[in-house]
Amino acid sequence: MVMRTSPDGIVEWISPSLAKAVGRSPEELTGTRSLDLAHPVEGAPE
Repeated sequence: MVMRTSPDGIVEWISPSLAKAVGRSPEELTGTRSLDLAHPVEGAPE
């Protein structure tokens, strides 16, 4: 499972297996914030 993001965390490319794991298509996820894919607790700033 691989994804490429821009320096500001925007998904530029996501592998089909990762997209499938989160239940969405790669096209739906491209352009979204990578932190939006994280569990709320895991993505929370400290």
